[in-house]
Amino acid sequence: MPSKLDTGEMVNGKKHGYWITYYANGVKRSEGNYIHGKKDGPWINYHKNGNISGKASFRDGKNS
Repeated sequence: MPSKLDTGEMVNGKKHGYWITYYANGVKRSEGNYIHGKKDGPWINYHKNGNISGKASFRDGKNS
């Protein structure tokens, strides 16, 4: 279940589409796409100061 620090859509109880999560201070924590509850495509993670901490690519929920 998404928290108030998550933005995105749920389809049939699973995350689906573009999601962004935030730290409690309002800075973006991560962003990327879900397909039927599994990460899919490029994802970006951020430090609490807003700088990029890393990038990854997923396919069907697995790091590719």
